Amino acid sequence: MSKKALVVDSDFFFVEFISEVLEKNGYEVIKAYSAKEGISKLEEGPVKVFFLDIIMPKADGKKLIEYARMKFRDERFPVIAVSGTVIEQMDKLDEIGADYYIAKGPVESMADHIAKCLEMIEEDP
Repeated sequence: MSKKALVVDSDFFFVEFISEVLEKNGYEVIKAYSAKEGISKLEEGPVKVFFLDIIMPKADGKKLIEYARMKFRDERFPVIAVSGTVIEQMDKLDEIGADYYIAKGPVESMADHIAKCLEMIEEDP
């Protein structure tokens, strides 16, 4: 599988920002601006890594993670939940089902967290 990444967030800025960080790390990025669009993009096939916001209108990130895991049962790809509410949801993180969590915040800090996350993913066979 090529280094494809899917980024789903209803906030245009964060889709573009995360995409830029991923592209600098050699990923081909597929962008979606809603959970519905994210589902449509997942129909095109599995990705190497999947970034999504936990809180989105109409369908939350948890539902999207469940869909991705069900759709690609035999494919293993890390899911990274990015949210401004990670701190408030600490007691529910196990229920959400992501592999990694990154809090939205200052872009320099987020870029560092994303890069470290990608390093861990690429080191894990």
